[in-house]
Amino acid sequence: WRTAPHSGCRLGINYGLVWAGYAGSSRIIAALEIPRHSAQLLAADRLLFGETPSIAMSAFPQAWVGELLSGAYLSYQLYLLWALMDAGSRPESWRASLNRGIFTAFAVGFAGYFLAPAASPYQAFPGLYGQPVSGAWITRTNESLNAHLAAHYDAFPSLHVLITLTLLAFDWRHDRRRFWFMIVPSFLMGVATLALRLHYAVDLLAGVLLFALLDVAESRHDQRMPLP
Repeated sequence: WRTAPHSGCRLGINYGLVWAGYAGSSRIIAALEIPRHSAQLLAADRLLFGETPSIAMSAFPQAWVGELLSGAYLSYQLYLLWALMDAGSRPESWRASLNRGIFTAFAVGFAGYFLAPAASPYQAFPGLYGQPVSGAWITRTNESLNAHLAAHYDAFPSLHVLITLTLLAFDWRHDRRRFWFMIVPSFLMGVATLALRLHYAVDLLAGVLLFALLDVAESRHDQRMPLP
């Protein structure tokens, strides 16, 4: 509250707070003894699809597929950093709009973490999978990062999907060149969340639904206060 909505400082502070909130979420959930919902998410996938899609999607034998998908999964962080760093040289209204859209989406996503904490399919149900995901050093690096740095109960909703869709929607309105540059990596990232056994399909559906609701509000705001 001590910084202006268009302040580059606020963007940086919010980014730091997101990382702090993400890193601390597992400890808070454990300390508050909030019930876990991994089994319910698996049951929802089975109700909708017969089985959680990550089982079939992760059965590819080609190492290059794992490398491609792992790289796409990591591109989410690069996209977010690119957008935030680029905003530093943009007009004040640009920074205010990006700040409002991105960090509102993060706040909503974090609420999902606490309302329905759940581990990824591979963490919660390793017996569903016969062998590791095929891949090489990018795949193993991604797996190590998720094992040691990721929150333990960050499945629902998929923030990778929610935040990436929010970034794409922002770029569609304000920076079409970056939109077209990131659309393919972003699509592959969505596929990777399932194929790398990091999400249930209902996590992605929840991310899409939350994005749609938030984007309606953002579109109305932009209509009232268009960017230069």
